[in-house]
Amino acid sequence: MKKQFCSLIIVVFVFSHCITYAQYCSDVNRFSEIPVFTNEQLTSLSGITYGSALNAAGQLQDLKLNIFYPSFDYDTSAKRPMIVLMHGGSFLTGSLDSLNSMCIEFAKRGFVAATIEYRLGWTVTDNCQSVTANTVISVDKAIYRAMQDANASIRFLVANADIYKADTAWIFAGGLSAGAFATVDMAFATEEELYVRWPFCQALGSLYHSGNSLENTFTIKGLFHNWGSIIDINFITAADAIPMIGFDGDLDPVSPIDSGYFMGCSSFGLMWGTRAIYNKIRSYGICSEINVKTHGGHGVYNQTTEQNIFRIQKAVCFFKSLFCKNCTSEYCTDSVPVSCSTTITGMANHSIPGDKILVYPVPSTGVFTVYSNAKPGSPLKIYNMMGQPVYSGTLETSLNNTYALSLDLNNGTYILDVARQRSKLIILR
Repeated sequence: MKKQFCSLIIVVFVFSHCITYAQYCSDVNRFSEIPVFTNEQLTSLSGITYGSALNAAGQLQDLKLNIFYPSFDYDTSAKRPMIVLMHGGSFLTGSLDSLNSMCIEFAKRGFVAATIEYRLGWTVTDNCQSVTANTVISVDKAIYRAMQDANASIRFLVANADIYKADTAWIFAGGLSAGAFATVDMAFATEEELYVRWPFCQALGSLYHSGNSLENTFTIKGLFHNWGSIIDINFITAADAIPMIGFDGDLDPVSPIDSGYFMGCSSFGLMWGTRAIYNKIRSYGICSEINVKTHGGHGVYNQTTEQNIFRIQKAVCFFKSLFCKNCTSEYCTDSVPVSCSTTITGMANHSIPGDKILVYPVPSTGVFTVYSNAKPGSPLKIYNMMGQPVYSGTLETSLNNTYALSLDLNNGTYILDVARQRSKLIILR
């Protein structure tokens, strides 16, 4: 079977209003692929009302959210970064509870994670031929309401940040399908732009004041985007471009990865998908990553628990690279296991699962340490992101499962393979 890897584009990450918190970067395994808290060490609060607004049927609807975070008894951090997630369902169906497990995985890695309810509903038709102008308007209004609710939920969380010890300087957002659509548009589209495009949405009230009366402001620092689209690619400008990690299939029929129409129906407005968003953000020199499943459709990397955790691991490591200001843009077509955990004092005294290798530091200058249960003499190979071998050797002397290496490699991202177990290696000199 042909191996596929990520192609790398080194990008200078310029994000002037981003303050790096040393504890987020230096905290060894926190914010990495490795959970640092157990399910029992988390606090979860369900059904919290963050606002209320008129739904598609004209009825006042209370809006709820669930939140998960490391319990204060086990986590002494003064603040923790926060991520807000929105479920999918074509703005028709879905539940905030469907993302509880995803929030738990983020919380186990040190985040405050919330999944939010938003108003659903639009005029559904049987087929593309029966789509009318009123149908399209009803969809546009559903998207606008979801954006209003996303804004209201984050205002609420910012207003109550001290309760959850959430760091309002590090807020991330994202979701699946419709949820990804709503959050990426929230991040880039202004109220003025939307009113020009959709003047009928002015009757729904302000984008920034619906749902509750809170006036808190916030800035989204990055996006966790799963097979969604943006209304207009030109909403993304040099002034507001932010980092994104995205996932999609290159044959997505629902939310085309480059550009196209919802479900292939040209009666709906043209939209721009995950790869188009990635390319636009990267064109402004902002670090981003995309994971594309070759021949994949809508909802890729979402079929099993392992695939969900894989996406969360990649997202957490991507966000950590923003904390540490060592982010590199990547275009990935293979599910390469991610590793951004760093050295642990006394690590050599701990056993490592046989199917796991760790590399420290990430990035390195070419001098790094491999933690592995592989025996001395095991084959060690390094590939570039095109799958071409650039180094072949063996593990030499081991000190309690640690191997020190010094290699002359060019700047870039590589795949390190030890006894058929792989990890990412980043060289920045």
